[in-house]
This record gives sequence, structure tokens and C-alpha cells, in this order.
Amino acid sequence: MSTKAVIVTMAVAFLLLCFSGLSYAQIPESIKSFYHSDKELGIKVVTGRNVQDIKKLESEPASARIVVVQASREQLTPDLVTILMNWVKQGGTLWFYDSRLADFFGMEAMPLSSDGLNHKKMEGEYGDTRKYPGIAVLGNPYGDHPVLTGVTGAVIFAIEVGKDQYSAVSARKGTKALLKTDLTKDVAVSAIREEGKGMVVFKPLLWESQVDGARFQGNLKEYSAGLPIPKITTKQSKITDEHMIEKKDFGQKSLVDIVHLADGRIASGKVLTESITFDTPDRTLKIPVADLKYLEVGTGSGMDTVVFKTEKKTTGFCTLKGGVQFLTPSGIKVMLEKQDIKKILFNESKEAHGRGRIDTTKDSGRTR
Repeated sequence: MSTKAVIVTMAVAFLLLCFSGLSYAQIPESIKSFYHSDKELGIKVVTGRNVQDIKKLESEPASARIVVVQASREQLTPDLVTILMNWVKQGGTLWFYDSRLADFFGMEAMPLSSDGLNHKKMEGEYGDTRKYPGIAVLGNPYGDHPVLTGVTGAVIFAIEVGKDQYSAVSARKGTKALLKTDLTKDVAVSAIREEGKGMVVFKPLLWESQVDGARFQGNLKEYSAGLPIPKITTKQSKITDEHMIEKKDFGQKSLVDIVHLADGRIASGKVLTESITFDTPDRTLKIPVADLKYLEVGTGSGMDTVVFKTEKKTTGFCTLKGGVQFLTPSGIKVMLEKQDIKKILFNESKEAHGRGRIDTTKDSGRTR
């Protein structure tokens, strides 16, 4: 399902200035085996080159579970649209990316403006076009849909649909938002709508390697094929998917502690433990958490590292006797042991952390 590399069009210096300090998350190994391959899920991709394959759905509806449409409005004739929507109403799932097709599939286009939006202008491959203009932007989860299980965000590629207008739809009239760039508006960069026994999904191209792109993509595939979505429970981690669901009052916090978990996930919350013990070659330190900028466990040298707010850096061995008490976004307190943690960033701005989650330089491979 991967496309060719996206061509970054902005200056490298600008990228490094605006989007440094980035972090990535993958599907944890503990649940990765529960996800199915594209072949097992019955995914069929339709572009302008093979758009006539849609007709096969009329005589062989079981030939696909998920049809991914990357054809243009001009290439989708009324009879093809009718075949697609009849197939959906019988239980199929249709994905589309271009909001100019929204009215074909029961949704309403509501293009996104880049004005005031933290983004990167780019050119990427879409359908039969190798250099299609668009923007990379962070999509934030909205609501409690099962597809959002374990998802704190995804970096998406929204194609250009007009002058300073980028592909998005209205989250109204039976269309439920999955990802938004602004949670206070009805504009959705990913959304879902039930049609008869099936569903239509407005889904952007995205980077699986960034934030929770892989988890969102995997969840959406499973759900679209009518399969259960794998969940992280207490058997796999002390911080479960339920713990990651943000309470409204937690969302009002401007400063949070960011924990990079050993399984590759990232959790925003608050460290409640007041101090840590840190052994250096010549002495033992009891360091107040309030004095720290970040703690990194098991660096390349095998030692731990602490960096103070003063930027002073110390290496040694961190002793977390009894663990670190952590308040999760759900409001539940958990005790994390040293083996559960890779890194903790203290008193991070939620807004700055969100801005810094976009990076298209290290891995610009996208997925349909």
C-alpha cells in the first residue's frame, strides 16, 4: 500500500528550525501480530488506470472488502459511482482522499485553509499524478470511535483542491470526524459515514512512521474489513489504550510530561513522583523532578542521562525504587518501572509538542 517517496519542497533549514525534536511511534510488538495483511483484508486500489475495474463489483461484490478510490472526478462516471454506492450499501467499505468527490459518496466537501495552520507545503504522488501539490499537517483524534484506539495523532498529506484549499470534509449530517486539525471546527481531515450495511471513509494519505500513523492506519483497515481492532490491555502494558483516552479537564493543561514508553508509544501526562535517585561515579544525587528538563534511560553507552533546566547534563544510573507515579490523560494513576521507560520530557508545552510532531525528512514514504 506504500507509494513513492514524497518530495519535500521547503528548505532544509526551515524544516530543522520549525520541526525539530520529533518523535515516532510504531504498533507495539505485543499486538502487531493481530493485524492482517492487505491481501487478507481484501483491499482493492482504483486509480484512473484501472477505474473500469469498479464494474466487477456489480457481478462479484465479494471480490473486495475495501475499495480505495484514487481516481479523479472526471474519471468517475455516474454509472461507476452508482455501482460503488450500491456495493457499499450491501456491506462494502469505500475509501476516498479527494474531497471534490465527497458529494458522490454522501459527504460534503469543506476544504481546509492553510492560514494560521502549522503545516508544510509538499508535492506527493496521488492517483496517476506523481507530483501532486498538498500539505503535511498533524491530524488530531476527535471523539471516541473504535478506529481511534491508541491513537494520539497522525501526520497526514492533504492534497490541494483549490487555491490555498486542501482536501477536507464536513463532520455534520451523519458524517463523523476521525481526525481534525482544529477540534473546535467541523472541518475533518478524516471522517467516516455509514451507508446501508457498509461505510464510506474519507481518509488522507499519511506517514505510518510518525506519531501514531501506523496504529491509525492499521485500526482503520481492520474496522473497514469488519474485524475487531486490537487493544493494548494490562497484559501488554501498564499504560493501556484506555489510559490514553483524554479527559476534558486534562485537555486544559498547558504543560505536560511526555513519557516515551519502551514499546514505542508516547504518553502525555504528569509525573507525580517528586524526586529520583541518580548515581554518578563519585556520588549519589537525589534530584527533584521539578529541576529536570528530561531523563533518558539506557543511552548508547548503556548509562542513563539527566538534563537539568539549567541545561547541565549528567550521566550515571537512575534508581527508580518503587517506580515513577504517572497521571495518565484518562486521570488514572499508574506506576511505571524503569524498564517501562525510554525517556521522560518534563514540563513540555502541549502546543509546542503538537507542532513538533511533523517530520517528512526522515521517512517520507506514505501509504494509501
